[in-house]
Amino acid sequence: MTDVESSWKRIERWLEAGAPEAASELLPPTTLAAIAKAEATLGMTLPDDYRASLLCHAGEEQDSYGVMGHMLWPLTKVISTRAMMLKFKADGVWPPEIDGNARPGPGVRKSWFHEAWLPIAANGSRDMVCLDLAPAEGGTVGQLIQYFGDMKDRNVIAPSVGDWLAQRADDMASGRVIAKRDESTGDLIGLRHIDDPDDDK
Repeated sequence: MTDVESSWKRIERWLEAGAPEAASELLPPTTLAAIAKAEATLGMTLPDDYRASLLCHAGEEQDSYGVMGHMLWPLTKVISTRAMMLKFKADGVWPPEIDGNARPGPGVRKSWFHEAWLPIAANGSRDMVCLDLAPAEGGTVGQLIQYFGDMKDRNVIAPSVGDWLAQRADDMASGRVIAKRDESTGDLIGLRHIDDPDDDK
């Protein structure tokens, strides 16, 4: 079992015990053929740990609870969203000087949206997690960037997909992620990290 598979098993066990509604929204594995087709469409090779994650779960259902704090997108959504973002640039929806407005963290290119950033997850608004396949000096291929649609910051949130999954599994096991439920009905509201702002406060 790979490290990615191990992390997913830990995440799945936690969800099945405390948030089965979220567990049921995880998609089945993607296929090697689908990954190869995506790589051909993108003209890029996907990192091994991202490929391994897709072979565990292709993503999540639309409008899911967001197992990773963001909804994991299937490859079709990754490709279509990247194409849309690049079209915004090409069509002048964004002003030419917008790249200069970006405020990248260490190891991240100064770009509002770079062609080698693959949006693999989102929080339901304009904020995404992007897989960075062309980092700046000091960065690592496969690092994950937090992309804010209305903010300038572009910072690394994990060195890789594998590290991201492992940290989430650790946080679940240690009680730092909680399944938030409606006090009167018991219905699952969402999965919240204890360091995240609580909308009820």
